[in-house]
Amino acid sequence: MNIPCVTIAMTASIILALASPLAAQWGGAENNLLKNGDLSQISSQNLPEDWEFSHPNYMKQHETKVDILNEGQGNILNVVKQASQNVSIGTQLIDIPENVASLRLAIRMRGKNIVRGTETWQLPGLTISFKIDEETIRTGDISRFLLLPVGDSDWNEFESIMPVRDGARQAHVTLNGIGWSGTADFADITVEVID
Repeated sequence: MNIPCVTIAMTASIILALASPLAAQWGGAENNLLKNGDLSQISSQNLPEDWEFSHPNYMKQHETKVDILNEGQGNILNVVKQASQNVSIGTQLIDIPENVASLRLAIRMRGKNIVRGTETWQLPGLTISFKIDEETIRTGDISRFLLLPVGDSDWNEFESIMPVRDGARQAHVTLNGIGWSGTADFADITVEVID
C-alpha cells in the first residue's frame, strides 16, 4: 500500500500539535522544578550538570562509581556501590513557588543486586525534604521516599503526590546514596506542581 508523503507529514504535524500540550500537562521538562531532571546536560567530569555529588576521590575511596549511560531513550545515571558507605550521588535545592498545595515526584529506576542498609529507607531512590526557616525537615509527613526494592528489578516509574508543608519555600531533592549497596539506574527525574 502506498501512503502519500503529504498524508504522513500531516499525521506527524497533528501528533506534534497534540503532544505539546499533553507534555506540559503530564510534566514535560518545562514544568519540572528540578534543573536537568532529564540528565541531558553533562559536565566535563561526566556527571549531570546542576546536581551535587560527593568528590570523586571520596566516592572512589568508598567504592562507589557514578557514570552516565545512554540506552537510546535518554541519559541514565548509573550508580554502582560496592559498600554501604554514605555518599552523595546527586542532590539539588529547589525553590517552591508561592501558594503551591502539592507536588508530584516521579522517577524511573531499575536495580541489580540491591542490598538494603540497616534502616528501612536505606535503598536507592528519590527523596524530598522541605526546608523551613533554614532547617531541613526529614521526618513524618514532610518527607517522601520513592525507593527501589531489594534484589533485582527492571525499569519502573515510581511517583508520589506530596502535600507542601506550610512555610516551605525550598526543598532538598536527593538521590539516596545512604546505606545500600548494588547497582541502581536513575532516569527522568521530575518534581512538578500539581495544585
